[in-house]
Amino acid sequence: MANTHSLHSASVTASRGFSGLTRLPRTLITMISVARQRQALGQLDQAQLNDIGVTFKAAQTESTRGFWDVPAHWTK
Repeated sequence: MANTHSLHSASVTASRGFSGLTRLPRTLITMISVARQRQALGQLDQAQLNDIGVTFKAAQTESTRGFWDVPAHWTK
């Protein structure tokens, strides 16, 4: 019986490690997307910023944030 328990524990541990690996591509895609969006936001002119309701200062602040600086729920 102890042998079955250790096999179960090993499989649970392995599956947890694997789930972390499966999140990696999604996290990378999110970070690349955020970097591109922030770069594009930094290139908008005042008329375009007015159209989307964002101030120049807010756009500059957001566009200079790092690609890793996102809410935690975006990378889950």
